[in-house]
Amino acid sequence: MADAPEGLSSGVRPRESRRTGSESRRLGGEPEGGGRKKVPWGRYFYPFQAKALPAVRRETAIAVALALFIIAYGNLLSLRPDHIRIAYDWAFILGGLALLGLLVLWSVRIEGIPLPTLGITTVSAGRSALAGAALGVVVILPVVLYFLFPLGLEDGIGYEDAEEQTWGGFLLWALANQPVGTAFFEEALFRGVLLAKMTVAWGQRQALVASSVTFALWHLVINFRTIHDTDVASPAILAALAQIACLFGLFLGGLFLGLLRQRTGNLAGCVVFHWLVVTAMWGTLFLVSR
Repeated sequence: MADAPEGLSSGVRPRESRRTGSESRRLGGEPEGGGRKKVPWGRYFYPFQAKALPAVRRETAIAVALALFIIAYGNLLSLRPDHIRIAYDWAFILGGLALLGLLVLWSVRIEGIPLPTLGITTVSAGRSALAGAALGVVVILPVVLYFLFPLGLEDGIGYEDAEEQTWGGFLLWALANQPVGTAFFEEALFRGVLLAKMTVAWGQRQALVASSVTFALWHLVINFRTIHDTDVASPAILAALAQIACLFGLFLGGLFLGLLRQRTGNLAGCVVFHWLVVTAMWGTLFLVSR
């Protein structure tokens, strides 16, 4: 028969089992003296161990701050009185381009985002521009048709600014102000700097949606002023529906432009799309107001 383990052969319990009750309580975590172990009060309310909330990621914080800054900047700029906007139009355009230059410099030098990632490259520029032109025609055609044949408006759509505009002024706006001060500026801002930074923070899909929402909200004030200056402003329900439709259309436009930017890797298509859509829309209003 095999020998019994040491300690059992004499009928004596192992050393571990011979500990006194007070020793066992102390080894189990109870304080010496037999008192109960103090439990943090929070553990009575939470059945699981509390964990520290994760800090907001730097990329997320910067992306959100950048979006809010852009929305505020665009809408505050749109509040300018008409006489100031007309008198200092090119001053505001140059100021916007200077701001864009600073944001691009910040993206490249501080955030480490290369220019091709911002869409500023000659690679696939021609293919991107053609895609933008084709997409622009598809998007703007229904709007042009509505302006030409407005449902629910017996007298058609009239626009005060278009009625006062001359042919020379319209051509200057369509061929210089709009492509440089609006199309290029906004596309480099939204589909360049903002989309790139949001992609770093959240990935392509989330960045696409978030940048499109920002793009729509950027136009809140300018949409309101534009609708107010047209016959669509009356009745009020029609003006509200027009604002909602404009915001939804801008959101969809942002999605299209973001996808175009992601698929072609170039801002050229976005700039062409933006210029074509806005110029066709305002050009139609200009023509029907003659």
